[in-house]
Amino acid sequence: MTGDEGGGRHADCANGAEEQGSELVAQRLRAALPPAGTERWVASRKAAVVRAVAGCAIARGAVCERYGLTEEELQSWMTAFASHGDRALRTTAIQNYRQPKVAAPRVRR
Repeated sequence: MTGDEGGGRHADCANGAEEQGSELVAQRLRAALPPAGTERWVASRKAAVVRAVAGCAIARGAVCERYGLTEEELQSWMTAFASHGDRALRTTAIQNYRQPKVAAPRVRR
């Protein structure tokens, strides 16, 4: 991948000297990414994207463009993953890991 395809490191990851083997890790993270244009997002695909962004293998903007995601959607995946791991990225679990549920006010009749 070239920088034009989003494979380059983003500003948050450009600090300091490259550690030995870090490019190999970045290549592995990029190789694990789902195909561009993916529309069906299972937890494992979301996790691969989150790991690639967190591992500085691909920039956030490139991910959003490649997959048609919003910054907010990507950030919600990253927050859920950081707080609760892979399980939080399951569609059925999203409601469990989001804002705490507030009981609806009771209506007296």
